[in-house]
Amino acid sequence: MARLRKKTQVVFRRTVGNVLFNNVWTSYTNGFGNLDGDFWLGLDNIHHFTSSGQSVMRVEMEDINGQTGFAQYSTFLVGSPSSNYKLIVSQYAGNSGYDAFIYHNNMKFSTKDRDNDLSSSINCASYYGEPWWNNDCSRMMFTRNNFNDLGWYNWYTGSYKQLSKIRMMIRKPLIVETSGCSDCDCVGSLTTESGIYEITADGNPLQVYCEMNDGYNWMVIFRRIKGDVLFNNVWTSYENGFGNLDGDFWQGLKHINKFSAAGWSVMRVEMEDIVGYYGYAQYSTFHVGDASSGYRLTVSGYSGTAGYDALSIHNGRKFSTKDVDNDLSAINCALKYGSPWWNNDCGLVKFTLNDFNGLGWYNWHTGSYRPLVRVKMAIRK
Repeated sequence: MARLRKKTQVVFRRTVGNVLFNNVWTSYTNGFGNLDGDFWLGLDNIHHFTSSGQSVMRVEMEDINGQTGFAQYSTFLVGSPSSNYKLIVSQYAGNSGYDAFIYHNNMKFSTKDRDNDLSSSINCASYYGEPWWNNDCSRMMFTRNNFNDLGWYNWYTGSYKQLSKIRMMIRKPLIVETSGCSDCDCVGSLTTESGIYEITADGNPLQVYCEMNDGYNWMVIFRRIKGDVLFNNVWTSYENGFGNLDGDFWQGLKHINKFSAAGWSVMRVEMEDIVGYYGYAQYSTFHVGDASSGYRLTVSGYSGTAGYDALSIHNGRKFSTKDVDNDLSAINCALKYGSPWWNNDCGLVKFTLNDFNGLGWYNWHTGSYRPLVRVKMAIRK
């Protein structure tokens, strides 16, 4: 049985230009404007809607020449008041030309009277008159009072262009009956929407995150975007999997082994650092052995923009945790550094530290380690 798509809730709209948006903190928490015209629904309301589980968010825009574009995100979450309504947003799809929203991922909301941005010199909301989840200021000009200043960074024309209409909507994911499926390719034949699906693996139900992107059906096997899940875990946790599929999680070595053995042997790592630089590393050969091999890693065929092939040094290595030492070092690297992985003489990939601020990829394209705020590993056929 398939269920219908749940109702869409509009949370922000500017089409008329008769409402001022450079407002104070309490206005943004409670909401303001006219629901039949320009309005902001309120951070409290948006938090309440998104806190009940995975939400999909879509931004629809039209520029002054009548050209339209959209950006859709399969993961969208606004945190609680105690987090200053911290934003979690990822899994972009659309035709807006650039993923401008991702620059604001993990940012707190700021207004002219509440400065939570990362700029060391100014309050971006006050200086530019644009309350938002500002990073080192903004790549989205949605909340300026001047209706003629609305914009989206690197609009598909290749530069800022004045927008005349903006609408943001959120909804729950489409729920599709997938009990007859054994992988994300099957799911992709039923829907084009990324999200959490239940498939059958070895005769048992298994929840997976399928991502339909660039014409491929990917299965996400590891993700860190929130920082609310501890990753320095024991062997059985890494074997079976842990975390939350709508946030940070590890799919489980025994499951990754089954899928890679079944031909899901292309693997892609996507990363973003603290200043918004994005990079990826893709491998044409990826396989994780079975339990008797210590879940030995086979990986080769690098291409990408990450700057350095940091994963290949782990090729041929068994997995190690703080309670099972399979690395080549005189010490247990996973125990000493708190980084379970396919460690060699320790490692060049720091993805599993408990400290979310310690995530890193050796010789990132900047030429050195730089803290990462978003990491994802996915596999496909």
